[in-house]
Amino acid sequence: MGKNTGYAILLIGFVLASCSPGASIVSEEQQRTILPAFAHALVFDQRDYDDTRLYESTAWALAQDEVEAGPHWKYTCLATVYAMIEYARGDTSYRIGAENWTTVGVYAIAGTGPGPQYQLELDSAEILGALASGNPVIVRGSSPRLGLGHYVLVVGTDGRGDFIAYDPWGGDEIRIDSGTWASSGSQAGSFTAISARRVAF
Repeated sequence: MGKNTGYAILLIGFVLASCSPGASIVSEEQQRTILPAFAHALVFDQRDYDDTRLYESTAWALAQDEVEAGPHWKYTCLATVYAMIEYARGDTSYRIGAENWTTVGVYAIAGTGPGPQYQLELDSAEILGALASGNPVIVRGSSPRLGLGHYVLVVGTDGRGDFIAYDPWGGDEIRIDSGTWASSGSQAGSFTAISARRVAF
């Protein structure tokens, strides 16, 4: 059985177990479903400049701050999402650094857009469909702390039907409400999703 088929069966099983009369009660933790490639993935913290698994070097990260005349986290949340994707793909050589950096931010990695084939409606069925196909979803959102350009990576669902995402701001696993699109658990504060795109994983 392929990984995508297995994930789709897990999603169907979740729906049936939730709706069946007399279904046994299981914990939310037991009902969570994560894409297999991300089940043990590294969740990087973009603020950890000393993490040489993430950055080309601490010196590069700090120098980038000086060049941009401000903290480079304004540009590195998406780069950190890309790093998590590349590590899940098995490319542990990926680093945020000069080789993949432009004057306005990071170069896109394979399968991440921005073409129309990657764009998704901010709709729970669309995101569930992408996950069922084995593809994570990059979600852009806003928060009072970080403004309009923060990115997280949706990798699964929890027992309530909300989305599980990896948040580069702190390196945490957060939840995104599938109805309101507001998050809980993010160190970025009240992060709210505003757009989404699939990753051809």
